[in-house]
Amino acid sequence: MIAWSYDTLAPADQTILRRLSVFAGAFTLESTERLALAGNDDFSALDVDDAVGASVDTSLVVGQRSRFPLLEPTRQFAQARFASSMELDETRECHLATMMARVGAAHDGTATADEALWVDELDADWPDVRIARRRALDTDNDDDAIFLVIHLASEAFLRRPKAFIWIAETVQRYGDRPGPHRRELLGGGSQVAWTTPDVEQGLALAEEALSIKPSPGTALDCLPQIGAIGALNYSAQPREAADVARIALDLNAASMRLPTRVSLLGSEVMSLALAADPAALSVGREAVMYGERSGYPSLLDFALYSSALAHQLLGGDPVEVALALDRAAHWPSRWETTG
Repeated sequence: MIAWSYDTLAPADQTILRRLSVFAGAFTLESTERLALAGNDDFSALDVDDAVGASVDTSLVVGQRSRFPLLEPTRQFAQARFASSMELDETRECHLATMMARVGAAHDGTATADEALWVDELDADWPDVRIARRRALDTDNDDDAIFLVIHLASEAFLRRPKAFIWIAETVQRYGDRPGPHRRELLGGGSQVAWTTPDVEQGLALAEEALSIKPSPGTALDCLPQIGAIGALNYSAQPREAADVARIALDLNAASMRLPTRVSLLGSEVMSLALAADPAALSVGREAVMYGERSGYPSLLDFALYSSALAHQLLGGDPVEVALALDRAAHWPSRWETTG
């Protein structure tokens, strides 16, 4: 039955269906277009859309709102129809590029008021993200492997701790290899280390990351600084951790993305509070102000929780503590379960 439906498709539609078989999960029309167009300049976006429509009409592709899964028998059939192993390899490379674009979009999208929408998108893309990461490692494509894990570092910390394994594996394999994102990779590795917890390794990776001069346009989420702050706090050096945050805030004031500013301010608040510095209270209010401006729910929660923690540790206003904890719906429970 699958063969009969496949034979009713035009040759171009058959080619596009074969390429779609490399997706492990349900794919979006945008991902379909990106993958198919990357492999053949003769196709237009309209050709790809028509091919998906024809495959849905013949029940080779399942239409589910904005995503289109392939049933496993159809996936296996279509993959067996590749003209050569070279065609299959080329399509898998296009799939890797497609998922890098999706991960980059999710990294930017989750740091906005549309965070929940992009978390759902990344949930649906996750089977293909796993395959793309493995493809990058299997082909020793260090740049792509590093790109994926550093753009997932914040997401790993917030919601997907299993991705810590990916970061650690990439650091182990490519941490010594020169490249434009080595600084960010080591910073992400530092964050993984101190949450494991291997504080000594976290400190070493953070120190090495901060010693590397950033390549123009490669700085991402202040990963070296976030790694250093956590490692220093866990090693009972909160004053030094607060200094790392403040230096980063002052040096990058003009160009820093708002979510990064909130993350650093919240981290500075916690460090100052642990150092029993009353400045934590005013910095906490600043963190909450920027958190509200960012529209990023998880980071606003972090800013609120940091501010509340500072008030609790420093004997601040109990009403302000209660209000902040009431608004920070996610962070208290998260920190109770992860320590």
